[in-house]
Parts: sequence; structure tokens; C-alpha cells
Amino acid sequence: MTEARPIVVGVDGSPESRYAIAWAAPEAVRGGYRLRLVHAVSARGQEDGVLAAAKEVACAAAPTVDVETALVTGGPASALLAEGQDAAYLVVGARGETGFAGLLLGSVALQLAQYAPGPVVVARPLEKRTGRLVVGVDASDEAATALRLAGAEADQRGADLVVLHATRDPISPRVRAAIDAAVARVQALAPDAHVEGRVVQTHPAEALIEASGDADLVVVGSRGVGGFRGMLLGSVAAAVLHHARSPVAVIRRRPES
Repeated sequence: MTEARPIVVGVDGSPESRYAIAWAAPEAVRGGYRLRLVHAVSARGQEDGVLAAAKEVACAAAPTVDVETALVTGGPASALLAEGQDAAYLVVGARGETGFAGLLLGSVALQLAQYAPGPVVVARPLEKRTGRLVVGVDASDEAATALRLAGAEADQRGADLVVLHATRDPISPRVRAAIDAAVARVQALAPDAHVEGRVVQTHPAEALIEASGDADLVVVGSRGVGGFRGMLLGSVAAAVLHHARSPVAVIRRRPES
């Protein structure tokens, strides 16, 4: 039975948006979601084949995907935020068609990561698939939500999941025990995944960016335990979004979760 909530993908004809579609289409099939491809224009009648081409990319990536398209009027970020209010995932490329060549992360991707209520995936091309997911954890509520989502993802894929905790402080037995307990909880909920814990003494952003070089997806909470109250996106999540070499999922805890 198809899940009511869709995976929403922002498309604009750029190579980056094709990466987003190629990530989202197999994900929709795995999770039983509808795939909704959304193209935002400033005025009606401007559609120029972007959606038809996007649908072709989706069907090539996942021939059995349940795909629909939508042409909406407005700015890309505001349109996608409206479309993605109850999305399972809101997916975009790192930079869109109007992005500047040297930018690592476009303004639309950054705004979605800051303001979307649910999971946002910023897609990038993978040189190779490793079957490994990485989730960054600390003691925050967002990290706990990210850990649950990463476990579900790894279980669906039958993938390896690295539960990564990084700190610049000396690593205490208490911290190691907490990560071991987190691994045990996730493994119990994700029996088809292989879950391992990793504790390293370095800056969290550096550890996650390095781990992204050998991962199919990096999952982070929107704000960690050290973040200032009221911040929409923490410094670790922002750094990983800008510099990761893999797709990144930014998780914000929904009020009901």
C-alpha cells in the first residue's frame, strides 16, 4: 500500500536537480512513497519541458516508481517549503540552475535545511556506492531523531550504519558506553542493517565530512546539543551541508515525534 506522504523533489533542469531525482526515485520505491516532482516558475505558462525531462530521469532511475509532477508559481524555496510541509523527504540538489559556479551550497538548499519541518536531503553525485550510511550523534533530541531515521534507512537498504560521535574532549568510558547503548537500540530496530559505533576525538563537523567520503548518505540533526536555542541550523549541520562529498539528510524533530 502506497504511503500517503510523498517524497518531494525540487527540479529545475540543472545537473544537481537530476542528482536529486536519481537519489529520490529508488528511495520512493524502497519506502513505498509517491514521488512528487515540483518545478517552481515565476509565472504560469513558463514550463519548458523541465518536468517531462525530470519524469524521464525518475523512471530511468526506478522504473516502478509512482511519480507525479507539479508546476507551481513562486520562488523555489517558498514553493518547496509549501509543498513539503508533510513530505517524507524534501529533496534538492546542492545548487540549482541559478546558482553561482563556485558555490558549494545554493540558497534554496540552505533555506530548506533551515526552515523545512521534516527531513531535507541535499543530493550530490556519488563516485561509487559503498552500502554505508553514517549518522552523527550527540545527546540532543534532533540527534535521537536522526538516529531513528538512519536506522530505518539502513534496515530498508540492508546497509552498514556507522553511528559516529565526535568530541574535542577526552573520550570517557561513559561516552563509549552511551554510544554502545545507542548502537544496541538501533540494531534491535534495524535487524537487516549492520550497525557499528565509532567514537573519535576531533571536531564533529570534521569527522562527518571525512566520513562522507566513504558513505552513500550522511544523516545529521539540524542542531546539536551545543547549539544556541532558537538557531534554525547548527554549525555542524551547516558545515556538513557545505562540504560533504555524499548526499546529506538534515533531520529536524517534528512536534509530534
